[in-house]
Amino acid sequence: MTNTKKSIFYFIIFSILLALMALIGSVLPFSDYTNNLIGQSIVTMSLLIYLVKDGKYNNLQINLKNIHIGFIIGIYILLMAVLNLLSGAETILTINYSFIIVISLILTNLMVALFEEVVCRGIIFNEFLKNNTPLKAGLLSSAIFALAHFLNITHNPDFLGVFTQVVYTFFLGMIFAAIYYYTKNLLTAILLHFILDLTSGFYELKPVKVASDSMTTTVNDMFVTIL
Repeated sequence: MTNTKKSIFYFIIFSILLALMALIGSVLPFSDYTNNLIGQSIVTMSLLIYLVKDGKYNNLQINLKNIHIGFIIGIYILLMAVLNLLSGAETILTINYSFIIVISLILTNLMVALFEEVVCRGIIFNEFLKNNTPLKAGLLSSAIFALAHFLNITHNPDFLGVFTQVVYTFFLGMIFAAIYYYTKNLLTAILLHFILDLTSGFYELKPVKVASDSMTTTVNDMFVTIL
């Protein structure tokens, strides 16, 4: 299969998986964060189960090897995370945190990081690496990773904002690919991706009044979220 055909194929697959997550979340009756978490969990866990059964899970190389090297290569990611916290300090301090909000925020961003790194680096990058240089494999896999984010235009009419995110995501993809390639360890990329998403995810939260007479998260939401 040529690089062009591979690119089209994996772009379609990645887009379908993202759309499937959104579809599952859209039909559930819980809070938005719970719905997103369930959709992401179902698709991600199904993908991992498939990889295990197909004997491809070990190719992902999720281990503790060379984690320190990955964090050194990914120092830019850590700096971005710190800047996110500093720039979002006012928003972060206005949020009325509850156990459910914190757990949902952590698990949702962890699932996103796990899914995107498994697909874009563990599967797509490795596939391009079979017949391309590491640089070219990184460019191609990062392009797919970035272009799929154009799907955000479906709920965000700000084209310039989405385009900026796509460009930004492309360069992030290159960094994550470099981390994965040089450490031979997907866990570091997952952790750094999670940290970056977590520190930028506070903007999606609104101040929540936690009271017995006005809770936006029901007991059912709490149970499902913890699961």
